[in-house]
This record gives sequence, structure tokens and C-alpha cells, in this order.
Amino acid sequence: MDKRLTFNEDDRLDREPIADQLTKLILNSEQFFDKDNSLSIALDSPWGTGKSTFLEMWKNKLLEEQRAGNLKVVTYNAWYDDDFDIPLIPIIHELSELFPEEEQKRNFKKISISLANHVGKGMLKKALEHFFGVSLETLIDTVKDKTGLDMQEAIKNLSDTSKTDYFTEYKQFKEIKQDFRKQLSIMGKDQKVVFLIDELDRCRPTYAIETLETIKHFFDTQNLIFVVAMDMEQLKHSISTIYGANMDSYGYLRRFFDFNIRIPSPAIDKYIQHLDKTGFLGEEKLIEEIAAIFVGLNLTLRDMNVVFTNFNVVRITKLTDVDEDRRAKLTAYMYLTAMKHKLPNMYKQLIQGDYYLEHSDEENTKHNNYLPANYYNFSETVTELVQLLSQEPAQRKISMLKARGGKELSIFQRTLLIHKETNENITVSRYIENTLEMIE
Repeated sequence: MDKRLTFNEDDRLDREPIADQLTKLILNSEQFFDKDNSLSIALDSPWGTGKSTFLEMWKNKLLEEQRAGNLKVVTYNAWYDDDFDIPLIPIIHELSELFPEEEQKRNFKKISISLANHVGKGMLKKALEHFFGVSLETLIDTVKDKTGLDMQEAIKNLSDTSKTDYFTEYKQFKEIKQDFRKQLSIMGKDQKVVFLIDELDRCRPTYAIETLETIKHFFDTQNLIFVVAMDMEQLKHSISTIYGANMDSYGYLRRFFDFNIRIPSPAIDKYIQHLDKTGFLGEEKLIEEIAAIFVGLNLTLRDMNVVFTNFNVVRITKLTDVDEDRRAKLTAYMYLTAMKHKLPNMYKQLIQGDYYLEHSDEENTKHNNYLPANYYNFSETVTELVQLLSQEPAQRKISMLKARGGKELSIFQRTLLIHKETNENITVSRYIENTLEMIE
């Protein structure tokens, strides 16, 4: 993020109290958790609900504690580094910057390189065997038989088991791991270190799981506190991808964390007021109807940002005459804009009238194209709009609606008609398409 975000200026969702509670938990963690071990906290919230923004604002507030000498803060975006093979390296790199003296930093990096060499060799062998489904020795023999290429020399350190003293290698690994933790303990000797990890749920599944396993196996030392912002549900899918659908994914994830915190859902109407920077929407009833649409269509905060931007494009370029039936028209076009973004296929069916309503008669419900009530039953305006478009009316020309008059024309004029002088030879469907053509 380019702009420095703070709770004072950017907390549109009233989440500062959550940050304050987390800070208190961290500063007093020895009262609740084993002080000789690290502490891992899962900050759980679905994708697109403002985790990154919250983490950035909280980080800047934690820096005040750092300046007061109460703790140290490190941030790490896992998504930026998931093209790297070993998550151990970027985590070590971020932590190394905390050592105040150059000699301490060099010692830490030196022992870290030894650790990474042991871990990397084992991970490469494991990755090759997992990818090809055979042992490394079998793979080498197969390649030689098929191509004549002898890979033995190239990766002899991984495959030459006859010359490997596994017990000696394990002992060396254990000693290096102990030395590494001693270096970590120096870092957290007098102050707690808060390591904030973001975007883990966006990483490829193997990297996400390896990151959690790396934290558990190598960074379990006093005063080191990891806070991982993630979508727990999405990460559960990543685990199932690796270990199979029958895996207890949630139970597997829980063993990595000492404490789980769920970020509460925001007040949508307040967030809409934040998005409406110019105050164009104005009236409270309109904001309530739009909030009902956003909640009903299960929009994330990120979705809402996109929908509102798209709506503003339509508003500025097309909705230039909405003084009459203002609330109905703005509600209708916000709904259509949201449908076009979130459910594009259903949006196409909607404006073409290629559907039946869920509560249509028994004959109609035999068709596959029916629109469930939970996709439109948000307000009287939206319900009437969907009923108008259902089946034949969407394909009628505007001139035909005017000739027939009645309720259908009244709903069209109240919710959709924004230009008094319009081409009456186009269909209702084409009229909507022309209005929303500039947005995706």
C-alpha cells in the first residue's frame, strides 16, 4: 500500500477496538500462554473483507509501541514470495533486520544459511519424489534408461544413500536448529517480536502449508509472536488439495495456532456511506435498500468497492435525469450493476428475461432457468423490476409497452427510464444493456 493507513483517518469499519484488544493480548501474553514458547494467532476473515487494510492500520499503531520500547514489529506478505521454494528464507530475512548490531546480524544469517541448506536438500528430494510418484533412485534409473542421461552425479548428494550417514546428518541438523533458536532468543530477550503475516490464503497451497509448518518447527521460541491474517475456509481447501478431501482440515489448521480471532462483519450501511464520498445517495432509506442488495448478493468489501466504482461511472455518464422516482431508479441500477459484477451469467439471463421466478406456477418450475427469491427479494423496487423483466416483457419494445400501458409500463418508467427521449424501437433488454455498456 502506498498510503500510510491509520485508524484515526482510515478506520471506516470501527475496527480499532479489535486492534486494541489484540495489542493488550500480546503485551500480556505470558499471563495466558507458555512464556518459553512462541505464540501464534490466527486472524480469520473471508477474502475481500479488509484484512490487509486492518493489518496495515494495526501495524502502524504497533509501531507506536515499538517507539516506546515495548515490542518490535515485522511485516511479511507471503503472496509476494510464494514463487520462492522455501518459506524459511524470506521469514529469516525479515527477522534479521531486527538485530541492532551488524555482528549479531551476520551470526544469525550464517547459522540460518546452514539451516536452510539442510532443509532445502530434504525438501528438494521430497518434492521430486512427490511430483513423479517414485523414489529419487528409481527416477534417476528411469531417465538413464529412456534418454541415456546420467543424473546421478548432478544430484548425488540427494540420491547417494550408500554414502549418507543419516544419524550424523540428523545430529548436525539438530545442533544447527538449536543454534538457530539461540540466535532467535537473543532477538527476543528483552522485547516481544510481533511478526505480522498477510495474504497467506492467496498463496499456492504447498507454500501456504509449508509456511505454517516452518513457523511451528523452527521459530518456537520465547517472545516471538506470529499473527497470520487469512481466510481459514480458503486455507482448509488448500489442505484438502494436498492431503485429500477426507483430511480433517480444520483440526490440522488448529494445531498451528494458540489462539483464533474472527474479525466481525462490518456494518454495511456505514461502509456504503464511506464509499459515497460525495454524499450523492443522501437519504437513509436508499442506503438501507442498497445495503440489503449487497448483503443479499453476499458481496465482499472488495466487491462493494468495485460495484460502487462501476455504479458511479454509470451515474455520471448515464443517470443524468433521475429527479423523478430517484430512489427507485438508483436502487434498480445499483442492483443491476451488482448483478453484472458478481453474477454475470445470471445478469445476462435477467436482462434478457431468460428465466422464471422461483414462485412461478408448477409448469414453469420444471425449467432450469429460474431465479431464486434470495437473488431479488431485497426490496419492493428490486422485486418489481425482476417481475417486469421475467420472460416476455424484457424482449418487448418500449413502444409496445407504451401502447399496452398498465403496470408494466409504470414499473419500467419508475425504475429504468432515465431518458425521456429515447429510441422506442429497442427492447427493454437492449435499453438496459445500452445504459450499463461501459462497465464490466
